[in-house]
Amino acid sequence: MILAQIGAIAVEQAKATPFQMMVGLFATLLMLSICTGCIFAWIQWRSGKGPKLLATGPMATVGLVDVIATIVILLGFGAVLTVAWQLAVKPWIGLPQSPTGMELVSQSEPSPSIPESEIETKIETENKTETKVGDTESAAVPPKKITKEQFLFSGFVFTAELICVLFATAFVCARTGCSIQRLGWRTDRWQGDLWAGFQVYLMMTPVIFILNAILSSLTGVPYEHPIYEMIQTYPWLLGVAFWLVSIVAPVFEEFAFRTILIGWFESIHIGKNKLAATAFGESPSDHDSLPLGYSPPWWPAILSGVLFGLAHFSYGVSWVNLSILGIVLGRLYQIRQSLIPVMVVHCLFNSTSIVLIGLKLLLPGP
Repeated sequence: MILAQIGAIAVEQAKATPFQMMVGLFATLLMLSICTGCIFAWIQWRSGKGPKLLATGPMATVGLVDVIATIVILLGFGAVLTVAWQLAVKPWIGLPQSPTGMELVSQSEPSPSIPESEIETKIETENKTETKVGDTESAAVPPKKITKEQFLFSGFVFTAELICVLFATAFVCARTGCSIQRLGWRTDRWQGDLWAGFQVYLMMTPVIFILNAILSSLTGVPYEHPIYEMIQTYPWLLGVAFWLVSIVAPVFEEFAFRTILIGWFESIHIGKNKLAATAFGESPSDHDSLPLGYSPPWWPAILSGVLFGLAHFSYGVSWVNLSILGIVLGRLYQIRQSLIPVMVVHCLFNSTSIVLIGLKLLLPGP
């Protein structure tokens, strides 16, 4: 079995052009560099040179009312953007499908009526054509789960939704009177936060990749991501995917899962009146009773991390290792009390995935 796989790899490499061989060498060197950095980062962590505990109190301000307000802001702004896309953007680019994937039929040009018998015959013929090779479906082109229009629309929405992060931050600060630093937006120690994020990125990236490969091998469930399928069909969208995955997603998701969720969970943890803390967040007077040498509880990081993984449930079994990554990010946020290190980890991790996808597209296929 192993010899057959080695032989298949050798055959594919023999088909590769010099450029593709250089791409393969670059990808190999990239992964070796990350693995080497992982070893040194773990050694530093074991020697006490890892990210320092700077927490002097909880990142606790957020209540359920803030969670609901954030969701309402996101949904409301998303609805406005959808209408704007339909009325302004779509007529200019002339795409044939709506963001929901449903075909739009112009009223001025009614579609010709086709007998149902001809439609059924055509569908049956296409299905037979797709599955006719070797009695397997491997030779058939897999259907695209998202269309090009849906992808561009998602990029438009998620990029614009970054404005909602500002609105949600302003809402929480106005309602509670807290500073933006208590919501993770702090730059007073940005150099240490950048280094802490880079260390954790090196420590966790090979671990997450290896764990994902093991889970996929044991379960037989491949890693599936709609962006990967879209890039395979439209390689020119790689730049758009990089912007969404490496810049927009880290900012948006870290604010949602770390600032909002962990802030809410820590409010519940330290609140004297649990019901009031759950609904409206903690009271400033609750900080007076905190012991010296405050150590953040683990359960907010664990719960927010699991929810972060489940948010990626549609990506095959990768939600398991992403839950582990989410727990690490949550704990890093609690320790450093800043969004900078967790955004750095998230950005570098996603950037590595996108770069490897781009390199894979340049290599000879199976």
